Amino acid sequence: MGREGPLELVRLQSKNLIRYQDTYAEQMAAYGLQRGIKGSEAQHISTHEYYRSLIAQGEDLQANVTQLLEEQEKARLVIAEAEQAKKDLARIKVEIKREQRHLPQKMPVASIEDSKQ
Repeated sequence: MGREGPLELVRLQSKNLIRYQDTYAEQMAAYGLQRGIKGSEAQHISTHEYYRSLIAQGEDLQANVTQLLEEQEKARLVIAEAEQAKKDLARIKVEIKREQRHLPQKMPVASIEDSKQ
């Protein structure tokens, strides 16, 4: 090898890493593994950061579950109120029919011309 400058070394190292990833992916294909996206801007995160994000996601999920349970309880109360209102309406209709049966028949109203005679 000749005298490579720092930029040339970086380029060679990058090519070597790409080749390593390609050959590793080829060998691991038998196990269902796939190579990562070439040229990806994805960054490695530490195990600590990964687990910290998992814990944060878990806390968010727990908050969502709590909120959904509260909304479910409110919905149950609304449904119970609606069912009670339906029963009350049915009872009132029965009472109205009962009262209508006991009222005397309406007498025909005389017209204004009949009253003039």
